[in-house]
Amino acid sequence: MAEKQIVVFSLGQEEFAIEISMVREIVRMQAIRPIPGLDSFIEGIVHLRGTIIPVVDLGKKFSLESGQIERDRAKIVMVNQKNKQIGIIVDDVNEILRISEDSIDPSPEIIGGSMEQKYIIGVAKEGERLIIILDVDRIFSSEEKDELEEVVVEEKEQEQVVNCDN
Repeated sequence: MAEKQIVVFSLGQEEFAIEISMVREIVRMQAIRPIPGLDSFIEGIVHLRGTIIPVVDLGKKFSLESGQIERDRAKIVMVNQKNKQIGIIVDDVNEILRISEDSIDPSPEIIGGSMEQKYIIGVAKEGERLIIILDVDRIFSSEEKDELEEVVVEEKEQEQVVNCDN
């Protein structure tokens, strides 16, 4: 029986997951440098071991009602998306699960709010829990991906100017 390994996290009152193969690492919440003029769900950038990574708030992207993020529990899940890294702020990372592919139902036809069906691989049933498995490669539109890439390029250019001035 085929299995998937998923990283389960919470956004507000809901549980979501991403296939572990898409997750590079999970880091504690840290200072995020805001960049003005971006979509409201793009929080800004972080520098992680010399790499500039755009950070998004998935709860805002999906228009989910979330409680106040407890900064001591919040995490940034670093995901690989088409050879680019993106940080996703989540309320908490709950666990890593191995689940049978038989326990994953296709995406339901009706999903409320702005949670579009195209973002969802399926819904895993784990006991009484229902965990929405997200398709990382489809969460952002091509325009949003371009905006995220532009943030990184502009930040790298600014760093080069600063380094040349020193």
